[in-house]
Amino acid sequence: MRTFVALLLAGSLAACGGSAQPERKGPNVVLVVIDTLRPDHLGFGGYSRETAPFLASLAAEGTVFERAYSTSSWTAPATASIFSGLWPPRHGVLQGFFAHFKDATDGGDGAPRTLSVGALATGSATLPEVFKAQGYRTFALTTNINIGPEIGFDRGFERFERLDNLAGRKVLAHLEAWRPELMAENERPYLLYLHLNDVHSPYHPRKRWYSSEGDERARRMSAYDSEISYLDGVLESLFERLEIGPGTLVAIVSDHGEEFLEHGRWYHGFSLHRELNQVLFLLRAPGLGVPARRVPVNVSLVDLLPTLAELAGLDLDRDQLEARSGRSLAPLLLGAEAGESALAQFALRPIYAHRELLSATGSQETWAVMRGGWKLLLAEGQRKLYDLWRDPAEVQDLSAQEPALARELWRLLEAEMDRGNERAGGTNEVILDRDLLERLSSLGYTD
Repeated sequence: MRTFVALLLAGSLAACGGSAQPERKGPNVVLVVIDTLRPDHLGFGGYSRETAPFLASLAAEGTVFERAYSTSSWTAPATASIFSGLWPPRHGVLQGFFAHFKDATDGGDGAPRTLSVGALATGSATLPEVFKAQGYRTFALTTNINIGPEIGFDRGFERFERLDNLAGRKVLAHLEAWRPELMAENERPYLLYLHLNDVHSPYHPRKRWYSSEGDERARRMSAYDSEISYLDGVLESLFERLEIGPGTLVAIVSDHGEEFLEHGRWYHGFSLHRELNQVLFLLRAPGLGVPARRVPVNVSLVDLLPTLAELAGLDLDRDQLEARSGRSLAPLLLGAEAGESALAQFALRPIYAHRELLSATGSQETWAVMRGGWKLLLAEGQRKLYDLWRDPAEVQDLSAQEPALARELWRLLEAEMDRGNERAGGTNEVILDRDLLERLSSLGYTD
């Protein structure tokens, strides 16, 4: 799986008159997941305000996938898709472990309660395991309580730390202890995964950017935007301190978005509408030949694993790749002619999303399939069809006007739903002790 890297090498040899160059080690890889970030709240995503000038500078140097979608509207299943390259529920992770709170078993006599949670499938290697097996040093720091060993997110990392809801500036201070190890000369490149929770509620209005004017919705959105601006400054400092330059393969994505009453709710996790389902997907590595480009084709978080693996020049066998839902997006980064051919291949590829909601009466699944400019949403037993190009806000249901198209997308979705029933994940037991309950409560998860 060295197609993209081989083409780049061939080009550089031609530029040098064909002289042989010693084989270099793979690039360092930095993967940043920004929890709850909506791409349409970024200036380069079409927002009226420039909330993230540093991210905008990276976008100007890199490739932005303009129609990138999450596989869920909830952190754990979406991140599991990043790690596994699988659609949910195939990877086995349907909730963050706190979402099973009502299913916890009372230990009796004051003993802590326990619960069983879905965990990442062990049958295939996760993203950090893939990179570690190819000689990478692997580091992870997460500030979201869902991203932890309970679900298997620590697998493959030589160093894994979870600092629940720690603010970005404190994350920078914590990473200072890692800096010598990351910056040291080493034959083994590193993979650094950061999952940053600053944009997640509860929002902390950052005075430098926050405005208290307007109604409640305006104030909430201003607080949300202020968190984006705050985190943007954190990322700029991070890149400076770790000297993350053009030769480092950088991926910055969000796991899901956030609602501000577009469909009657606040926050996230309840539906798969665009404000929750569309995500940031940015690749930046000009030193590796990743171009400055906007790609107007549907892609998914499941594509991140095979894409990073190919861009880093890893050797993955065909069986490893075909067992995953994701596809490498490297062909979309090639020159104009090859890129147009790749766009045509990706144009009608179906993209799926899934969300399972737990309640006192059981669980309820929501599904979506996006193909081209159309989206079929199955929610609360009803199917709705949206034209994403003419109706990006997903207001007008066109299933009655376009019955043939609705049936075609339904057949695709039914087939994926059947495949999704073949879940490969396992379960882990989690003890809900007082400390854990207090941490959950601080994030609003036990209300």
